[in-house]
This record gives sequence, C-alpha cells and structure tokens, in this order.
Amino acid sequence: LSFVNFKLRVLDLADVFLTRQGDNALAIQLVAALVDLARTTNKDTRNRAVHERAVSILNGRLTKIPAGFDQTEALKLLEVVHERARRASDQRELEMLAGVAAFIGRAVLESGDVEASARVHELNAESVRDFMGRKASQMQVGFFRAAMAKQRAGLLSGLWTVAADAVAEFGRPQRAVNVYRQVQAYALADSVLATAPRVASELTDTSEFIVLTERVLRESCASLQETLKFAVSEANVNATGRLLIDGARVREIVQTVLQMVRRVAKVDAFRPIVVALKPSSEWTQAVKALEASDKLASPVIRNMCRSLADLSLLAEPKTKAKAKAI
Repeated sequence: LSFVNFKLRVLDLADVFLTRQGDNALAIQLVAALVDLARTTNKDTRNRAVHERAVSILNGRLTKIPAGFDQTEALKLLEVVHERARRASDQRELEMLAGVAAFIGRAVLESGDVEASARVHELNAESVRDFMGRKASQMQVGFFRAAMAKQRAGLLSGLWTVAADAVAEFGRPQRAVNVYRQVQAYALADSVLATAPRVASELTDTSEFIVLTERVLRESCASLQETLKFAVSEANVNATGRLLIDGARVREIVQTVLQMVRRVAKVDAFRPIVVALKPSSEWTQAVKALEASDKLASPVIRNMCRSLADLSLLAEPKTKAKAKAI
C-alpha cells in the first residue's frame, strides 16, 4: 500500500508539470511514460488507483502544445499509440489513446516539419485501413474525431484527405471486411465535413478545403451509387438467401450521405459545391431502382430517395410555411 501511495505522489508531480509546463519539450517523454504506466497497470488490481490516476492525467492535462521536442521520439510514441489503439482492450483505453494521439499529432503538425507531418497522416491512413480491413481491429471513428477536435482548422486537411480516400475505397460494396465497417467509412467522411463550419470561420483562404470538400462528396456519392446498384442486384443475396446489405444498412448509408450534403450546404463558402451536384443518368437509375425495390425500400428510404434524386436542391434555403390566418 505504501508503494502504491508513493507512485501516486509521483503522479501528482507529473500532473503539476503537465499543468504548468505542458509546453515544455520534456512533456513528450513524460506522456510516453504515462502511456506505458497506464498499459502495464490496466489489469493489475493492486495498482488500480495508479492506473486510474495515470489515465486521468492523460485525459485531462494534455492541453498545451510542446515545442522544441525530438521529432523522432514523438513519432515513435505516436506509432506505439496507434498500434495499441488498434488492439485496445476496451473503449475507455481507446478514448485515452485517441486523446494522446491527437496531442502528439498536433504537436508534430504545429512544428512545421514536412516529413514528420507526412508520417502523422500516414499513421492515420494505416489505422483507417486496419479498421476497415481487419475484423479484430478495435479502432473506431471516434479515434479520429479526437484529432479533429484538437487540431487547428488549418491542420485538418490531412484528415480530410484520409477520409476521402477511405470512403472512395471502403465505401463501395464488399471492399471493407464487413458491411458495418463500410458504413463507418461514410461516418468518417461525415465527421470531417462536420468541421466545415469551423474551417470556414477560422480560415481566410478556404480554397484547399473547397477542393477537399468537393472530393469527399464526389467520392461519397460515387461509392453510394455503386452500393445502391449492388444492393438491388442478385449479387446482394448470399447462398442462404440473406441480403449482404440489408435495408437498415442502406438506410444508414443514405442518411449519412444526405447529412453530409446538408452540412456542406449550410456553409456559405462551400454551398456552390452542393449546387453543382446535378444527377447523372446513372445516379437517377440507381435511386429509382432503390425506390422500386421490394426487398430494401421502406417508407423512410422512399422518402430519402426524393432527396437523393437531386442533391443540388438541398442547397436551396427552406421556405417557412405561411402562418394560418386567425
């Protein structure tokens, strides 16, 4: 018990250091030690208090961005964090690791080191591929949302690119390890577009993000179109007669894409992208096939198909109904 108390007193010092000197270059080394401590005490009932304290510090004290740290050391720690997150023991550990990854990733990106920044984006892409392609992966979209929340708007382009690549590859049928992961590819794309209002308000030059937004929507719509064609085809039925992509999953994907388009339409700088989303003949055919499908189309899906028919109309402001005369 006295040894546990000693560890807790040491952690108190770590807490004070990160609170008062979180921008010190040594903060990266301290975070690495805390991550290791949290992992080694995770299943140790005798050190439960130590584990809880270490996790609490990592969750609550990584608010300042260090400078002058060793880039190689920081990237090594970031690689370890991503690897552990892919095999996290539970949701609580994954959330803690997500916060640490967001902290280190921002510190590296803020440093302006081009090669190091490229490695941050590579690790994010690798973790997305692990989540989409390995059934046992413990990665979740929330891991990347933590980075989106902590990074400055100008640093978000890397995550937008990762999301565009993910929905382009894994948003299509039978590319992800299962249909749930396919749906999550759209959820990731939606998550990056949720930061569009912040991008528009914080940046004076949004040209890079206009291009990225157009790509995210284009890839999402292309993957959705292919998914709809697959869903209404005979290929969507397995050997036992069950649907590979059922109506519930189709509804999730369609709902997410519609939400993405509406998000973009609400931002003045990005609204012209939605206006340009004119339906092609292939798009119209896919939507009509879904609407006519007895296997997939529910009243909810048929209602969504009306919006899908011409996405550009979602850019038009809604007109309020006239008040009834008294």
